[in-house]
Amino acid sequence: LLVLDNFEQVLEAAHVVPRLLAVSSELRVVVTSRATLRVTGEVEFPIPPLSLPAPSATGLEAYLRSEAVNLFVDRARTVNRELALTEENAPPIAEICRRLDGLPLAIELAAARTRVLSPGSLLGRLDRHLGLLTGGPRDAPARQRTLRGAIDWSYQLLETAEKVLFRRLSVFVGGWSLESAEAVVGSSPDEDVDLLDPLSSLLDKSLLRSEQGYEGETRFSMLHTIRDYALERLSQHPDAVTLQRRHARHFLELAERTEPELMGPDQADRLAKLEEEHDNLRAALSFALNDDLLKADHVGIRLAGALGRFSYTRGHLAEGSRWLEASLKVHDFAPLEHRAKSLHMLGVLYAERRLHERSIETLQKGLELHRLVGNPERVAASLNSLGVEAYAVADYEHAKELFEESISIRRDLDDESGTTSALSNLGLLSMMHSDFESAIRLFEEALEIDRRHGNEWGIAVGLSNLSAAVLDIGDVTRAELLVREAVPVLRRIGE
Repeated sequence: LLVLDNFEQVLEAAHVVPRLLAVSSELRVVVTSRATLRVTGEVEFPIPPLSLPAPSATGLEAYLRSEAVNLFVDRARTVNRELALTEENAPPIAEICRRLDGLPLAIELAAARTRVLSPGSLLGRLDRHLGLLTGGPRDAPARQRTLRGAIDWSYQLLETAEKVLFRRLSVFVGGWSLESAEAVVGSSPDEDVDLLDPLSSLLDKSLLRSEQGYEGETRFSMLHTIRDYALERLSQHPDAVTLQRRHARHFLELAERTEPELMGPDQADRLAKLEEEHDNLRAALSFALNDDLLKADHVGIRLAGALGRFSYTRGHLAEGSRWLEASLKVHDFAPLEHRAKSLHMLGVLYAERRLHERSIETLQKGLELHRLVGNPERVAASLNSLGVEAYAVADYEHAKELFEESISIRRDLDDESGTTSALSNLGLLSMMHSDFESAIRLFEEALEIDRRHGNEWGIAVGLSNLSAAVLDIGDVTRAELLVREAVPVLRRIGE
């Protein structure tokens, strides 16, 4: 048995290994390397990070099933004999291990800090963990005494072009597709860049990971600790801001392209795609709201507005509200159409959070701006949302007027699909007054339109409303059938 350790330092000698094997039938070779050798007979055995406790883990037994938690406690006890896993410190220890990706070296270095920091205090300082995780044994190689040193060891072995790509890819958060990488990290936005080979090389060298994303698309990602290092490197280069701007514009384009399809037959797929890119969308919003050039182009308020329907359907109500509030504050002189749209979506999210007074005030401001802009479709949507809030505060007559005005505008626009929400809301008003026949008729009309247009969200809501109405007249069998049809639709769209 021949063991060759840290072979990434001498990859140019990889051809020697199959030659040795060829001349000795009894020889076996075990190679440890941060890069594959790519030689005949090589069998890869990837070493994954240590297992982590599930986010929903409760009870010491569940935490102790995690390899990462066990390593942390074992190493912490070498510097603090009093430390033991308890109900109180298990959650912060588990979160430390998650934040460090289950990497043994990172966990050992973090555990060494428990000499002076409690697990809770250590967790609070991990936002700057590359600098925090130092102090390994003096007899260990330099690269094993700090986490930065360990990652730097791999970085310095890269070719120049690979270093550039590695740094640039840190602009993504939570993963990316090949298409996004080509759009964002090329030398210019419209340049046709073939990144397949360099991405594969970084995968081979264990600096990237790949997994199957939604609809089978290959997605790439970095461990958090690796990305923090790459981001440090990127910040030292003048192209950092340019890349972040390109990243924000790319995800604005995705959000605006996807938004019209969030109420159509491809709704479930589009919602799932936005969820997959949620971390990138958050990063794009954060940068766009703080960068002068992007603020001048109103990227932040456009992106927050385009994601309003996504936040509503997927239940990101508080987060979506925060982004819209921030964008309206930053973009107080944005074009009226952008402000009106964001005010409307913010009012809708407030309504879902039962903040009725704030919702009505915000929706009213949005309605006034939509009227000024002269956008009748948005006026109709605002009237419908205000009707929902009038209904919520028991102003039923005003609610009825608002719904009917909304339907009238939609019909003048020959926008059949746009009438369904107001029709359903009129049905709810009819139920409130025990006029179940009218309610059923209105719900069935709205449901028929949504089926015709493939609006899954509308179909699910229509089925739910209709089931409630027929249940009220005692048709339990039909009510159950409607609910059974609605549930899988709701699950499919993540509602």
